Amino acid sequence: MIPSGADVPLDARDADGFIDVTVRPVAPGDADCWSELRTAFWPDTPDAHRSEIREYFDESPGHWVCFVAVGHDGSIVGIVEVGLRDYAERCRTSPVGYLEGIYVDPEARTSGVGRMMVAVGEQWARSHGCSEMASDRDLTNDVGGSFHEALGFVEAHRQVCYRKDL
Repeated sequence: MIPSGADVPLDARDADGFIDVTVRPVAPGDADCWSELRTAFWPDTPDAHRSEIREYFDESPGHWVCFVAVGHDGSIVGIVEVGLRDYAERCRTSPVGYLEGIYVDPEARTSGVGRMMVAVGEQWARSHGCSEMASDRDLTNDVGGSFHEALGFVEAHRQVCYRKDL
């Protein structure tokens, strides 16, 4: 079960309202919670999440990583997945750090958890030779757009994709 932000006691917040969390690499014992948070973020592919998580722990990919935000009570209140890509729209260098996905429990949002997780992801990307970070969002996700802009991301490109059954 996804730990709810309501499980984060008010005394776990500092004077500025930020939740007291630690951001660390995901561990095998976090697999179920990671899968649930991924499903909350990407609800259309729950079966793929479990197999991708198994592969992550079996093969230890070097081209992407997941970090979790853990409250002082041990509950996971967020995940961030960061990868390396050879190319990203309007980036000038390669590899490029890529914010593949971020999810923060709704009750923990606007507390600095997302910002902290992205900072850790950016540090990981820098340690892998990146000097740029990129990301994307669905065009209808205005909250995601505001979040990216608040972190200093600048919109680089808009695209509409199409598909057709054959």
